[in-house]
Amino acid sequence: YWSGNSTSILFLELKKEHLRFTQGYENNIDSILTHCTTLYTEGEWRVAIDITFPNHKTVYFALNPYNDEPLYIASISFEDGEKYSVLFDKYCSKTEKRKGLIDNCLWRYAIIDDPDGFVNVRSGKGADSPIIARIKKDEVFKFSPNFYSPWWRVLLNSNQHNEGYIHKSRIVPYGNLSAEQRQKIVIPKFF
Repeated sequence: YWSGNSTSILFLELKKEHLRFTQGYENNIDSILTHCTTLYTEGEWRVAIDITFPNHKTVYFALNPYNDEPLYIASISFEDGEKYSVLFDKYCSKTEKRKGLIDNCLWRYAIIDDPDGFVNVRSGKGADSPIIARIKKDEVFKFSPNFYSPWWRVLLNSNQHNEGYIHKSRIVPYGNLSAEQRQKIVIPKFF
């Protein structure tokens, strides 16, 4: 998909915003890319690259989920979950737009980390917000990271109210799980 002239367009667009992508660490970018990059798959069908900078902010890259296509960057998001949509609104395929792959924020897979074996999902950002659902141990859900708030938006794959907030300290991103833990977690393919 990003081939020939399209690849040139991608890098021209990224160059315009290079400070946002390097987070002010231009002089150390090679070292950061070497030592602070995580590459992993979410299930069998999605490849993700996370680059976490010394300021603890992360730039997230999702690669295309289609085995029958050349590898390309399908999405780029920032530490507040905002997608870098300038490029993709212009050049994304109609198929991707139809399938709803272009969204206004980043969603990543995760499980919870809580000694009680569950975490309460709240209707708003705060411990005093009403509880609307629960996430149990090893239950896969989606979250949208936000560097600017400790309460992160989550989506549940259940019959309960399916959207709310939990504290980021309770979220273990799929990319942070060990290989052994990942084998135990089943990501619903169409969630």
